[in-house]
Amino acid sequence: MAQDVAQRFLVGLADQLALPLELLDQPGTTVAGRPDRADTAMALCYRVGPSAVIWTDPALEDRFGALASATSTVSAEEFAAYATNVGLSHLSDAAMRVLPSGDVDVPARPQGYGHLRLTNDDVARVRAFTEQCTPDDVEEAALDELDEFDEVAINVLTPQDASALVAYASGGHWDWDSGFADMGVLVHPDHRLRGLGRWVVAQATADLLAAGSLPLYRHDVANSGSGALSASLGFEMVTWLQAYRLAE
Repeated sequence: MAQDVAQRFLVGLADQLALPLELLDQPGTTVAGRPDRADTAMALCYRVGPSAVIWTDPALEDRFGALASATSTVSAEEFAAYATNVGLSHLSDAAMRVLPSGDVDVPARPQGYGHLRLTNDDVARVRAFTEQCTPDDVEEAALDELDEFDEVAINVLTPQDASALVAYASGGHWDWDSGFADMGVLVHPDHRLRGLGRWVVAQATADLLAAGSLPLYRHDVANSGSGALSASLGFEMVTWLQAYRLAE
């Protein structure tokens, strides 16, 4: 099961990068200018096992051509230094994790909190919740574009006998492979460090698995808490990327 889930993710990644799957199984650095990245002014370096793939706006492909190598994998430090040197600014480092076991243990619900399952009809409640959180946290939870809200397995916690949302987790359609559900989690700043995020993620994961979806958990590498949460539930990293954009 572990290999099947990770392999399926890598097949989708290779398809998106328009590269042979076997290329990701060996050392080397590939530079690919992609038409669907046109006008983004971005360069993304994906790391999969021993390989690195630099996926760029076609207008930037020539800037990174010197890093292409059939046998040598550019290090994270080398890519960061090179991107900065050719005029790009750092955006983020992100990890992508899948659940290889196909199972998750849902812990006991934190005391003093009630549990609700929401639907898309409850988007107004979700929007009100996001307005109480920082923009960066809302963006990382992929809740910054609620007009295109198509989430499933929406699980939230509320203070007991109250209607306000204080912790949220769900899964949404993953563009690269509809079999995966891209998860988002958000906890109100006043209710953190109480195990709420872990609980709603575990419950949403269980719901996704029961519905036949493969949970995909993405987080900023700098967010060590989110990384630890996902790892504690059995999620394993399949790739991580460095994102840079041409400085304005």
